[in-house]
Amino acid sequence: MTDTKPLPPKQARFVELYVVDLNASKAYREAYNCTDKVAETNGPRLLGNARVAEAIKVANLARSERTGITADEVIRDLIAIVRTDRNELVENQLVPCRYCYGKDFKYQFTPRELDRVKEAYDTKATKKTPDFDSQGGVGYTIKKAPNPACPECFGDGIHRVVLKDSRRLSPGAKLVYSGVKETKDGFEMKMESREFAWSLLAKHLGIGEPKTEAPEDAEERARLIQAELDAMDQSVAKAA
Repeated sequence: MTDTKPLPPKQARFVELYVVDLNASKAYREAYNCTDKVAETNGPRLLGNARVAEAIKVANLARSERTGITADEVIRDLIAIVRTDRNELVENQLVPCRYCYGKDFKYQFTPRELDRVKEAYDTKATKKTPDFDSQGGVGYTIKKAPNPACPECFGDGIHRVVLKDSRRLSPGAKLVYSGVKETKDGFEMKMESREFAWSLLAKHLGIGEPKTEAPEDAEERARLIQAELDAMDQSVAKAA
């Protein structure tokens, strides 16, 4: 038989706070006005209270009805944030340096670069000017891997950061993408934290929640938990 009695005020406040960010310790600390140490112990334990757990379930269902967003949708989005490859948004590429594939490991140009350098040379050249030096020649490209034999970069290449076009992101990458911030060094792509999404997903799925030994009688279990919590409330009130 379902207990329809309202929760004690502090427990009701705990439920209100908990469903906001699923942080049991924080919700307990604010609802009971206690120390962090007490909250870290009692907050997760309060989740084992049958009536509190039911109130949290009801609150979540009510919110889903108001917003039109279900728990399944939230979990699907969190999974997408966790699993999305960040390379879809930004890549740190290792490309050849200018000497990797140049003739005799000299500086190598792209075709347009060499045209511009040769044009500038021809404009200023005189009969006494030395012949044009194309150095490592033409053909530089970032499409190759760094050359391990290169005496300039020793095969390490150079770093090239590429921000992807946000208009062409996959649905999962769009959930991760949080905008671009301009910095003194260029641009920084902001992304949703995989670690934070993991923690929320674990809480939604009940992974890592403290496990307590459940007696055979569920009603007796609820009574014992309630008695334990009432005792906690009294100890906190005396300490305040």
